[in-house]
Amino acid sequence: MGAKKNDTEKSRSIYINRLDDIREALGIKTAATFCMEAGLDKNLLSSKQKELTTKHLVPIILKFPQVNPYYILLGVGKPLLEGFGKDDSIAARYIINELQNVQMEVRTLLTENTKLKCQLTRLEEEKKENEGKDTEIQQEK
Repeated sequence: MGAKKNDTEKSRSIYINRLDDIREALGIKTAATFCMEAGLDKNLLSSKQKELTTKHLVPIILKFPQVNPYYILLGVGKPLLEGFGKDDSIAARYIINELQNVQMEVRTLLTENTKLKCQLTRLEEEKKENEGKDTEIQQEK
């Protein structure tokens, strides 16, 4: 049975493996239970999902504020925050807020990048048209 678990862990991302560590640290017996309690797809931990987004992290941290988000993202520290108390939920909310702000900034930058690409394409087309007109004028002379 241990070999099967190791094979499964190798095929999953490090993030999913870390969430499984957190599930165990919380004392939740099954991955499906952990996911359902957090409001996530019950098959998340058994899927071949490679990346986690705020869509995954926010519900986990809201449901289990004692979870160490640095452990999930970076593998730093222990799965659960030590000395967790009422003030720690403030830190968790701050981290969630910052993650959401970064996500909004990324969306804004992607939109701006798309607009700039369109402008560049339009300018390149105008340049080709103007070069063609210049060539025609020179040929007429």
